[in-house]
Amino acid sequence: MGQKVYQLSREELQSLVTPGVDPWSEADMLLEMIKGKEIKFRICDDKFEFMHVRAIILESEKDMPGADKLLVEDWAGRVQPKPWAIKIIETL
Repeated sequence: MGQKVYQLSREELQSLVTPGVDPWSEADMLLEMIKGKEIKFRICDDKFEFMHVRAIILESEKDMPGADKLLVEDWAGRVQPKPWAIKIIETL
């Protein structure tokens, strides 16, 4: 089974940050806050179907062997050029 690709929407990214923090200009700061921790959030798969998951996110696939790719939208809805890594622990 090959590597899967998921996408984190800008709306979901917004929901992961503390109120008052601008996730669009602070994506790196957000990653620092959540990387390596199990968190619950919503992603969409390659068929654009949404799913709620409990997962671990890291900045790079090399930091988490066997991880899938997580494409992250910026404030304008454009996918950032460098994908993050995601390991889904559980689909909720």
